[in-house]
Amino acid sequence: MRKLNLQLILIFSAAWILLGFLLSGVNILSQIVVRQDRPFEWKNVFLWQTLFHSWTILSPLIVFFAKRFRFGKRNWWRLLPVHFIAAFVFLLLHAIIFVIVHNIVDPAKVAEFGGFWAYTLRTTASVGASLMYFLVLSCFYVVDYYRHFQAEQLKSSELKAALATSQLNALKMQIHPHFLFNTLNSISALMHEDIQAADKMVARLGDFLRTTLENSGDREVSLKQETDFVGRYLEIESVRYQDRLVVKMNIDPETLAARVPNLILQPIVENAIKHGISQQTKAGSLIISSKRHGDRLQIRVEDSGPGLQPSNENGKGSKSAGIGLANTRARLAHLYEENYRFEIKNAVPHGLIVTLEIPFETIKGLQPETD
Repeated sequence: MRKLNLQLILIFSAAWILLGFLLSGVNILSQIVVRQDRPFEWKNVFLWQTLFHSWTILSPLIVFFAKRFRFGKRNWWRLLPVHFIAAFVFLLLHAIIFVIVHNIVDPAKVAEFGGFWAYTLRTTASVGASLMYFLVLSCFYVVDYYRHFQAEQLKSSELKAALATSQLNALKMQIHPHFLFNTLNSISALMHEDIQAADKMVARLGDFLRTTLENSGDREVSLKQETDFVGRYLEIESVRYQDRLVVKMNIDPETLAARVPNLILQPIVENAIKHGISQQTKAGSLIISSKRHGDRLQIRVEDSGPGLQPSNENGKGSKSAGIGLANTRARLAHLYEENYRFEIKNAVPHGLIVTLEIPFETIKGLQPETD
């Protein structure tokens, strides 16, 4: 605030000094060109400087007064008379400064106007001088409004970013207990059927949770980190489904350094296993692929399950659009607004394809791999 006030005072001071020198130059030019028969009078130039430089002294006082009695929507009609009175007082002070200097430089001229106070009142009542107070006042309110507008815009952006971050964290944190409960239920079921498989699943769950904790604070990770994370999850599921789950990773090496939201694939893959692979008695396939299309990154997760019913296309109204996919869609909307595509459709002849398309950006320090 103090820095802004100092800047405003310096701007007003520079403006008055510049205007004083400009009009002084005009006065000098007029004396040289127009009044060639008269001697050049430097005192007129000095008086022109005084006329405008005195506002350099008064402008900070006007700014202080304008802040003290700030116009508002509700109080402007009460403050208007106050500012008219203030205008007269400041104009009177300006006239006194000018007449004092004029009386020192050319006392005979002041006497011609009827003396000190007569000349002071005449100077105060001039139309040009009357506009100066309101000019300074208007400039202050323009700068002050612009400053408040910028502050509100910054505050709004910060609040929007904070809200988006908190919502994203809330959405992401919902994934952990959801996945954990499902995994623990699977382990509980295996304990009665295959103790060795259940023990193996517990070990892989520990590795998975350790990786989750290591990356929990990251908002975005590379696609390589995300696929590695999903790979650990699929290792857990492969213990449960054994030969019934066939996983294929068709990840373009060029996309491994691409920036993606943390934990964006796990709920999609979990949904494919829960509502696709688990619904089949025979072996089912799960294909995760990625490609770059210009400045876009496309990721697809395809399963060989029964797919969606026609009335549930794009996952609306189906169980598959539960916590996992709903969170995924919400996170993408928060991160990219309208600059993303999230599509759910049936595959041919059967199965489900989830397509995710976002802007292609690489993690700083990582370079896309090439063959």
